[in-house]
Amino acid sequence: TIDEFEKAAREDESEYLDRLNSAEKVAMSHETLGKKYAERKSWTPAIVSLKKALEYGQSGSNVHYWLGVAYANRGSELNSLEDYKSAEIHYSKAIEISKDLVDAKYGLAILKFYKLNDQKGAVNIMKGIVNTRPQYYDGSFALARFYYETGLKSKSLNTYESLYSILEKKNESFHIKALKERCRENISQLNAELSGR
Repeated sequence: TIDEFEKAAREDESEYLDRLNSAEKVAMSHETLGKKYAERKSWTPAIVSLKKALEYGQSGSNVHYWLGVAYANRGSELNSLEDYKSAEIHYSKAIEISKDLVDAKYGLAILKFYKLNDQKGAVNIMKGIVNTRPQYYDGSFALARFYYETGLKSKSLNTYESLYSILEKKNESFHIKALKERCRENISQLNAELSGR
């Protein structure tokens, strides 16, 4: 009868929703575990857990960001181009999902500059970060470093000086203090190099 079909449909739907809820819970657990492994610099277990999170349907930008972090760092430890390429894929996917995820953009720029031999692409990404998120001070610092390492010393000096003047007006957290000190050292070095000393 129709009543029996309706009852069967409700039961099947309930069972399906229970499975979905269970899969979501498992996915979130693996995402959290993967992030914790990454924070402890245990890259391979982080990758395994985060990939399980993807398998169970947790495909948000954070999962891809942390996979990018884990692959990039494992790639550095193992000198693995395959891991670098995987990191690039996951950072890019994180940015595609969440255009404002500046940490993924920063990670991708660092990866491109130092590991994938794409200095131009890295500089463009970092310029984008500096232009859209000027308060992301690590981006300005990295851009200044990129300029220096590509031989644009005057641009590097200007970027460090601009960043330093902004940091001078900020409350001194440990991070701000460390960045200011590094800026000061680099400004001094660049002034000496540019004046021929």
